[in-house]
Amino acid sequence: MSLVNAGVIKLSVGQEKIILRARTGRFGSLLERESRSTHGRRGEVRFTQVVLVNEKNVKDFIESEPYPEVQSVVPQLVGDAIASDALLSTPMSDGDPFEMIRKLAGAPDEAVLADRMTTVVQHLGAGTCFFFLTERGDNGDHQSYRVLAGSHADFVQKYVERKWYATDPFLTHATHSQNPFFSSDVGLIGNLWGSRREMGEFGRRLGASSWIAMPVHGPEGRFFGALYVANSILPSAGGEEPLRNNRLLFKLIAGEVFDWYERQERDFSLKSSGLTTFELDILDSSARGETAEQIAASLNLTPNAVTRRYFRSINSKLKTRTITEAVRLARIRGLLALASSRKVGYVLHSSRYGIFLRCELGAPFWSGVIPAGIDEAQVFADIESAQKGMDALMLPTGHDCELRRVEVHHTATTATINDCVVSGLPPWNPSTNTNGGPADDSGTPGTLEGPPPSSYH
Repeated sequence: MSLVNAGVIKLSVGQEKIILRARTGRFGSLLERESRSTHGRRGEVRFTQVVLVNEKNVKDFIESEPYPEVQSVVPQLVGDAIASDALLSTPMSDGDPFEMIRKLAGAPDEAVLADRMTTVVQHLGAGTCFFFLTERGDNGDHQSYRVLAGSHADFVQKYVERKWYATDPFLTHATHSQNPFFSSDVGLIGNLWGSRREMGEFGRRLGASSWIAMPVHGPEGRFFGALYVANSILPSAGGEEPLRNNRLLFKLIAGEVFDWYERQERDFSLKSSGLTTFELDILDSSARGETAEQIAASLNLTPNAVTRRYFRSINSKLKTRTITEAVRLARIRGLLALASSRKVGYVLHSSRYGIFLRCELGAPFWSGVIPAGIDEAQVFADIESAQKGMDALMLPTGHDCELRRVEVHHTATTATINDCVVSGLPPWNPSTNTNGGPADDSGTPGTLEGPPPSSYH
């Protein structure tokens, strides 16, 4: 049984549920195969393969797919992506590995990430690489795996089919360690048995003889990753030596790829939570042990506003009952880390009108004139965009509006009151209609007393 829907195909094969997705972006295409199955006490386990679409990868994927039902639908799913397998990303660099690694962080999507990761690993003398991202459940067991493969889709397919992730010695080591793990640490294949021997022999048949797995862990422990890198030379013939010599570079690669995924996860968590950056500040303050009174004092609020307005809003959005429970959930979801992840932006400030907050229906709102319930100011990413924003306001000649630097959360497009105060700007009270500043005729309606003058048009 299958369900087809715009780039997604869902199938049920025996006790396993499989979802195929094709994602095409500006820089390349990806094929995803997500499988869900039940494994005893561990409950449902989700394993997602992410394969960079090119002719060889898709061919290997189809040939190694264990289910004919899946094999038959892959060509129609990837469609024209196979015919145009040239990735549209810009060249990595002239061969400087540090520059190549640096560019991993700026990958605009997962397709580019896969391509850049594979390119830099091959530049370092290895032929095979993929990256595991593993998520732990509340009980500590692994509940989901995501593996990014730029090459050797056939190995990953066999890995999933045989469920080697349950006994993989590299992954077992990576669960509890930050140290690299080599093929020789596993021992001679002849001395292994069961799935470990099967995995080693299959890898060698595909040209993966010497291995290194480089673990990387997040601060909260919910996610951990492992970069797998292999070449075709046996350990006994010196195949591990280039892997050992480049272990620090592989550690950098693993860290950059893991950080890329963590940023995506945090951005998604923040967006799906609906929390504002101001509420995130309050959560972070509460996590650091501050009382409602202390939070109110630091954010220029009343304790009543903190507890009745912001605590209530936070609990509603996170579906928690207390702020303590909200802090715990936010920490698990990686949201608290966003409170200390900052970037520099620019706001517009005038001693006459205050801080520019935003435009609504063409009318500008300023903190010193009509804050109108607005507790965040628009942030411009750079000086050029800030200057364009200032020009668009069509301020009168001789205005004193200037650009001011502020530090905000790395995902933010607005600055909270606290962000502005920390940057040396004046606070404002969003609950008032005016802060006592001069009238701003561009944003407030006028009144007519008596008939219009004769010059009125």
